[in-house]
Amino acid sequence: MILTKEDTIAIDQLNKEAWDIVRTDPSRTLELAQQSLERSQELDYQKGVAYALGNIGAAHTWMSDYESALKNCFDSTELLRALGEKAHEAQIQYYLSIVFYFLADAEKQIHHAQISFNIAEEIGDIGAQANALNGIGTSHYTTGKNEEAIKVLLKAEKLAIKSKDANLLARIYDGLGTANTNSGNYEVALEFMNKSLKLIEKTAVKQTQSYAHDGIGNIYRHLKNYTKALEHYRISFELRKEMGFKDGMGITMLHIAETYSVADDNLSAVQHYKEALQIGQELNSNELIYKSHQGLSELYEDMGNLTLFVKHFKSFHAAKQAFLSENEDKKIKAFELKGKLDQIEKEKKELERKNSELESYFKDVQTLSSIGHEITSTLELKLFSILFTSVLIP
Repeated sequence: MILTKEDTIAIDQLNKEAWDIVRTDPSRTLELAQQSLERSQELDYQKGVAYALGNIGAAHTWMSDYESALKNCFDSTELLRALGEKAHEAQIQYYLSIVFYFLADAEKQIHHAQISFNIAEEIGDIGAQANALNGIGTSHYTTGKNEEAIKVLLKAEKLAIKSKDANLLARIYDGLGTANTNSGNYEVALEFMNKSLKLIEKTAVKQTQSYAHDGIGNIYRHLKNYTKALEHYRISFELRKEMGFKDGMGITMLHIAETYSVADDNLSAVQHYKEALQIGQELNSNELIYKSHQGLSELYEDMGNLTLFVKHFKSFHAAKQAFLSENEDKKIKAFELKGKLDQIEKEKKELERKNSELESYFKDVQTLSSIGHEITSTLELKLFSILFTSVLIP
């Protein structure tokens, strides 16, 4: 089939539509991206393929399918790099950092966020620079480096304000709220979280809204205002339920259970830990499973129910071991995928080097051939001149 301008416009629009809703409706993004991928492959439209793969990877990120997210994002960056689509490569590199955040691999998270920043800086994309710095800041506060996180996120804030991206600024404020919560600066944290929420309510991005409400819930829990904490957690849970963000639903349900636990409402805490456990089992998420069993074991110990304490304590240790083992497997697979990408890039550079040498060789041959023709022509001219002169002179 022949690729027309109308085809490229239609595919580009489909990819843009898919990208714009990835944080609010990842399931729909996946549907649109699959359509775009099939059409692009059919027409051999490589830009369309690259963007569609990136959309698929981003959608799988929010749907908690991290292996698929990694594979599609790596495949996308490979094509985007080959096509010189640097702006979008920066975005997909950022998504790789998000996946590694969920896989609790801070080193790789920062690595890909830094690649994203370097590309964005090279092309002068202020918004993408702020986005990447947000990823780096997230990694810092996740690993307890809260002061470093705040410094990086304040730089990101300035850039986001310049770029006039309200949703990005809201995410940065959310990060500043989290870092300050971790540092015990609860009033400052609440200011940043409320700034985030105010911006998000205008953009109606559910994914970012859910994080803001969850973060505000955490602050109120630390301030021992459990009623307010539960109010915000429930809003976060409903938003994540609407999105189908099950991993996020499980995390918020754990927060609800923990709040009831510290509020000494053991029965409600048990109920919500069990709901978190059910979500974890549906997702086959060993992290949610072990944290739920851990909470239940502590509650039953406090309640004096030794039988259920032992049962959940054993399940907690088994699930935690499985979680640690599973995470190592995921990291190995991610490393293999990254290794594959690096190998392809290495082979590509080697091929480019050989092609360059070959071109240089042919240029040398052409040059020598040209010089040879000139020498031959000069000799022929001289020979003709000698012969002509000898004929004329008696």
